Amino acid sequence: MIAEPQTPEQSARQILRLIVGHFQAMPGRVLRETSLLQIVSADGWNAAEYQPGRTYALEHGWLNASVDTLTLTSAGYSAAFA
Repeated sequence: MIAEPQTPEQSARQILRLIVGHFQAMPGRVLRETSLLQIVSADGWNAAEYQPGRTYALEHGWLNASVDTLTLTSAGYSAAFA
């Protein structure tokens, strides 16, 4: 059976759960995006699933981005398991 594609919100929450769970991140934690992408890839995701989730998380203030890093916000930490 083929799994249903995730919505951008579902993908964003999965990204947050990976950040909090795998990296034991608290609000304010800065991660290199390449480190996150390695975990996402190992978890069986592809760019088509990751990018909409990343965009959703940024638009909702769950993550902040700079050139090659992502920072978990307090809102993102709360949204990870909401």
